[in-house]
Amino acid sequence: MQLKIYQRLNQILIGMMIVFLAIIIVIILNFSKLNGTMKIVVIAGFFTLTLLAFFGFKTLEINWDRFLIQRMMLKGQIGLAEITSAQPLYKIKDSASKFYRLFQIDVILKDLDLNNVKLTFYEKFNINVRTIPTGNVYITYDPLKPNKIFIIPNGTIARFTNLAPIINHYEQSNIKIKYLDVIEDNGLVIRTYKESLKQYEADKKSKEKDSSN
Repeated sequence: MQLKIYQRLNQILIGMMIVFLAIIIVIILNFSKLNGTMKIVVIAGFFTLTLLAFFGFKTLEINWDRFLIQRMMLKGQIGLAEITSAQPLYKIKDSASKFYRLFQIDVILKDLDLNNVKLTFYEKFNINVRTIPTGNVYITYDPLKPNKIFIIPNGTIARFTNLAPIINHYEQSNIKIKYLDVIEDNGLVIRTYKESLKQYEADKKSKEKDSSN
């Protein structure tokens, strides 16, 4: 789903650029016909419209995936998935030229009846992520829209108490679960909890060293 969102956002941005280019051409062709007051009004109106449009686009860019994830979580449309493989594809960037790394993710989803469903989807990761461990994560999943898939950060899951019965259902079932640590940090970062603990200790030592200096 992240790949589709990225493509749609690019289409919207290109469309906005075409519209504003057309507006600029119209203003240039008619600018000499306007009086002094109207020239000021047109210029001020154009810059105001430009700022509002790009602010709206940036808001959409930041929140589109978050909105879809939260809406599906409120509906209880999640499932336990085992990451079996992850292949880095290429870099992508947002409108602020911030880079991310796009991965192709292969998972085996356990639905609520504990049946296995093989899925392949694309997810946006922190640019520094090179590999992704195998293990279990929660993903959004709607059987009627099987391509609408996002990996859910652990901190996000903890905020939705309505998901507790679903999580308990999986954890009390006779299946082996190896949870991974999923965080949002300029794109997703997925590590084993052992790796996260090592990273925490390294960051702690680095802060202590900086404070002592």
